Amino acid sequence: MIEEVSKLKLRQDLMDQSLKEIRSEIEELKIGIMKMDTKVETAVEVKLLDVVEKKLEHKVESKVDESMDVERRKYNLVVQGRKEDDGKDDE
Repeated sequence: MIEEVSKLKLRQDLMDQSLKEIRSEIEELKIGIMKMDTKVETAVEVKLLDVVEKKLEHKVESKVDESMDVERRKYNLVVQGRKEDDGKDDE
């Protein structure tokens, strides 16, 4: 009987040790997941900022182009009833 109890105690000790190792691994995985989550958040923020910056840059370029086009056409003369040609008689 004592031998059986001794075997059970040894087995219980091994189970306790395995449980401690598993808990330790779980904690390490949690820390790794938190670090990965932070990296993913940072990558998403960087990508989002990049997209916003590109859209803003495109919008600004579009407005500048539009303003330059308006300025270029500022002194254009429109003659009604005249057929449009290649511009050689513009002078």
